[in-house]
Amino acid sequence: MTSPLKERSQSAKEALELIKGYVSQETIDPLKKSLRNLTSALGVIVAGLIMGIGNIMTTLGLLRLLQTLKFFRGTLSFTAYLIDIGAIVILATLQLFVLNLIKKRRANGFSKD
Repeated sequence: MTSPLKERSQSAKEALELIKGYVSQETIDPLKKSLRNLTSALGVIVAGLIMGIGNIMTTLGLLRLLQTLKFFRGTLSFTAYLIDIGAIVILATLQLFVLNLIKKRRANGFSKD
């Protein structure tokens, strides 16, 4: 027969292990998942900022290039701005297309995650 002291000691160890498992399951694991989601969101934000800065620089460069051409001087100077607006729309459309493609692939399970 086991002594009552050993039984109490064993049940105290089991209770402690149960509490440790519960704390890990209810606090540490959700915090890890939240941290993963947060880093993913920060990556998306940084990527968006970099893409936005790239778009601005590209369109400003295109506008400056068009303004140096002799064709876009005088009464046709506004056409350089129209072409630049068209380039902005094309860039934004391409980026949205790629983002939607990535979403679809992730939804279908083609992600590396």
